[in-house]
Amino acid sequence: MLNGCTFSLPSFVCLSSLTILKLSRITITCDSSNKSKTLALNFPALRKYEALDCTWSGVKNVTLQVPLLEVVSIKYTLSSPESQVEIKFYASRIARFCFSGFTSDTILLDAHSLAFADIVLYDYYKDKKSVQEIEIFIRKLLSINPERLKLCVIIRAMYLN
Repeated sequence: MLNGCTFSLPSFVCLSSLTILKLSRITITCDSSNKSKTLALNFPALRKYEALDCTWSGVKNVTLQVPLLEVVSIKYTLSSPESQVEIKFYASRIARFCFSGFTSDTILLDAHSLAFADIVLYDYYKDKKSVQEIEIFIRKLLSINPERLKLCVIIRAMYLN
């Protein structure tokens, strides 16, 4: 478990025996030599991934090779900074996906066994683009396994003063 720190990663990381990863209020950056701002993370034994208020600063794409991953939980609070990163999970065993936050990050799951998704999306009603982003986000999840997927979506609307 990592809590409340900042660290920089090289373009490729492999932790072969890590089974549970819990990140809380972490800022992750790319190593200064990584010009592409792309990270490839290989965690072959990982079964559970949890992230709370984590920021990918200066990172464009993150690919996680996690063949045994079963649970993904990504949560942001209203005070979380937006990172606008694309995160791809290559994990054919994901059974449960939980997400709370904005649609600024793009999360892609290669998870044909996904059976349950619990999503809470925050939306500032500032323009129609926000509603379109929510629709695209949900469509990506529904395309994974529409026959078996149990989906719970809550949209929390906040009005700007």
